[in-house]
Amino acid sequence: MKRGKPDYNESLGKRSTRVLSSLFVGRFIATIIAGITFIVVARLLGPSDYGIYTLAVGIYSFIGAVGHFGIGTYFNKHISEQIYKKEPQKINEILSSGYSIILPIATLLMLIGILSSGFISSYFKSQGLPQATVILASIVLFFSMIYGSLYPALVSFGHGKSVAYILILVQLAYLFASLVLILSGFGYNGALAGLMISYIVGTLFCFYFLGKAMHPFGGLKFVKPSSKSLKQVMHFSLPIAANNFVNNATLNFGTILLGIYATSVILGSYGAATRGLNMLQTFYDTVGVILLPTFSAMIVINKRIGAAFNKAIKYALIIILPIMVYIVVLSKPLMFFLITNKYSLAPEYLSLMSIGIALGLPALYSSAFIVSKSKVLTVLKYRVISSIIQLAALIYLVPHMRAIGAIISLFVIGSIINNFLFLGGIKKLFGINVELANLARVFLANILLGLVMLPVILIKQNIVDLLFGFILGFLVYPILLALSGVANTEFLNDIKRFTRDIPFVEKVANFIVSYLDYFVRV
Repeated sequence: MKRGKPDYNESLGKRSTRVLSSLFVGRFIATIIAGITFIVVARLLGPSDYGIYTLAVGIYSFIGAVGHFGIGTYFNKHISEQIYKKEPQKINEILSSGYSIILPIATLLMLIGILSSGFISSYFKSQGLPQATVILASIVLFFSMIYGSLYPALVSFGHGKSVAYILILVQLAYLFASLVLILSGFGYNGALAGLMISYIVGTLFCFYFLGKAMHPFGGLKFVKPSSKSLKQVMHFSLPIAANNFVNNATLNFGTILLGIYATSVILGSYGAATRGLNMLQTFYDTVGVILLPTFSAMIVINKRIGAAFNKAIKYALIIILPIMVYIVVLSKPLMFFLITNKYSLAPEYLSLMSIGIALGLPALYSSAFIVSKSKVLTVLKYRVISSIIQLAALIYLVPHMRAIGAIISLFVIGSIINNFLFLGGIKKLFGINVELANLARVFLANILLGLVMLPVILIKQNIVDLLFGFILGFLVYPILLALSGVANTEFLNDIKRFTRDIPFVEKVANFIVSYLDYFVRV
């Protein structure tokens, strides 16, 4: 590209690709470490104790269902906007206002958990849940909220590498702390304490890298926020906090309901599958974290928003869906290789969860676009409608179907309803026609990929299944993208354009383009 006035469409594409590539590498390494931690913790605790650990995490997540109160999303959106508006002097006020709200809220929720620990413990006496475990889980909640609100700010600065380092360090801290504490005899409390230590480590490194990111803008400073600034944060974050509450409360209510109707062994397999899904979530959440500031910047520069939205959703699905397919098809060798066949129901649970999540990806990424347009109340309205339906399904299905009922309610029914609401909302609110035919082609390519990979499980050698499935998928997926009409000349040009001058990523992209080009031309 010639020097002079920047091409903002290309700049956004390249910036998003650069940050996404760094985050994906970081997420990939962090996921490997998280997988090792998962193996260690699950094997050391066993299904029954892992079930109690799952219940404790579910309880603290239910209490803290507001997540990071929308502050991380506020940082992610507004810092990116100020950078593209060339008004960086407002960034310190944005950060200070956000933390003036999140700190007291996190403290309040922690105290609620501690004060209600006796009641909660007595309610789950049949599961053997100690009061001390609930207290510890409440403290974990505090640090998880602080950490969760910080790292999205770094993404807005385009500091993908810094976030990647933090993600890796957090998982390393969790691995070593949990291992030492469990082997020291603390059991599931040791796993919870390891989680708390990892969040503390993440928080400290987030502040360190934020200070470096703010250096060009005068340094990281606490600025006493004005009442107007605080009102602006609350106006934006309250609907997101409510949205988080609706989502997380519904999800964790399913875990709590299982704690009432199912044994700790079933709960352990459900928790193991959920933990496996959480590792997968690191990938599709990474794409979502990138899409929000990208959509926000597109709105600021006002360039072909409808076309850019459809392209972003399509490319996000191309990246994430084959990972989902791999998990769905190879869940049994994967879970048995990781945590042994003691968790006999976990593969079935993980496959069903992954199918449900895959179905809901268009809605997930559409919600990021609606948030970028500051239509947060609309997102909340859709989530409330979806959650009411999911809760009704949970109450009816869990007593009869246990974990399968919870999965159908939360992941399958929830995804179908969310797609109907959010994709319809994109058309209704912004007049953007979602290119469903293109999305259907991406799903078709991945369904075919799953069918091609299915015979791999007949090998019945866990590690061989996993390796052969990966190689087969890597070789066949580009062919299926071309045959289904997803990969075309425009797609290849976009890959080259977005990855140009990005070290290593450009080389990998050129290899993929060369491989795809043959099948596109056939």
